[in-house]
Amino acid sequence: MIIEDLPWDSNFLGIRVGKTILNNSEPVSIDSLKKWDLVYIYLQPDDELNHALLFKHKILLADRKISFSMDLQNELIPDENPNIYSYRSGNEDQELIELGIQSGIWSRFNIDPDFGTDNFQLLYRQWMRNSIDHKIADEVFVYRDEHGKAAGVITLANKIGYSDIGILAVDAESRGKHIGRHLVHRAKQFTITHHQPLLSVVTQEANQNACKFYENCGFHITNKVHICHYWKKNEHTL
Repeated sequence: MIIEDLPWDSNFLGIRVGKTILNNSEPVSIDSLKKWDLVYIYLQPDDELNHALLFKHKILLADRKISFSMDLQNELIPDENPNIYSYRSGNEDQELIELGIQSGIWSRFNIDPDFGTDNFQLLYRQWMRNSIDHKIADEVFVYRDEHGKAAGVITLANKIGYSDIGILAVDAESRGKHIGRHLVHRAKQFTITHHQPLLSVVTQEANQNACKFYENCGFHITNKVHICHYWKKNEHTL
């Protein structure tokens, strides 16, 4: 079992953090996990052996992640929504950072009690900050409502062969107004403009509203993966 070092996570949390991807024929090595403070364990949903081993050792199943994709080849997209504009870092940064935190309510970093609320919020603040500064995003689109409030945001990155939605968030008070659909529509325009054939996004299976939303927008499920969190500080339970 190979465990990959994650320098950014390690620096952020101040502990040694790693990641391992298991296959169905490879049993997890508990002894190998104990050499790390925290390990993200990726495994297939049908990997019954490792699910049983991890459950036996009380290692948290933190996320059932679903990947969605939309084929945009030969797609024609109408004009842009005038309420949506390309954002550059400015006075509204804090509004967008708060939207980013709202988007992570179902994330494994919020679900896992050992991660802690403060670390979860700091992580999503940094994620949105890095997106606004275009360190991890090629574009940030903001939906501003009739009162001038940032009611929604979507971040996009160009990958090899597809565009990827990093964060899609709509303010809790502005939901039900199709803002999310307008932002996805703008993401489709971005994807086609950059000559990418696919638009992709990842969410949590537990977030059924998000899953239904993406399916209604025309996305299709392309992959599922489960992620467990091993914490050395809990090894007395192993």
